[in-house]
Amino acid sequence: GFSLTEGRILFEIYHQPAGITANALIETLHLDKGYLSRMLRQLEKRRLIEKKRAAKDKRSFYLFLSRKGKLEFEKLNAATQEHAAQLLVPLKNAQIVNLINYMEAIRQILTNANI
Repeated sequence: GFSLTEGRILFEIYHQPAGITANALIETLHLDKGYLSRMLRQLEKRRLIEKKRAAKDKRSFYLFLSRKGKLEFEKLNAATQEHAAQLLVPLKNAQIVNLINYMEAIRQILTNANI
């Protein structure tokens, strides 16, 4: 029930227990400010995220997952992991090793390119 972008936003918020700002999400995910704003409104309307005003900068808000948001993300994450595991079932051990090596090479190329 989530778009890829929604899932990624939930992922980023989930992995920032101290909260994350919308600006940090824009930088991390390379999203348009207006698009992110619409996505956050939808997630807030679904009661998946909560906003808390920053103590130091009253213009900023930190985003957190609500209890419902954490549960939804954990279900989504478990389903994603299960799906990924099922993709690997038909592969032989040597193919899995090759796949891991290729994935590491891709990660390294993207890291070197600062993507």
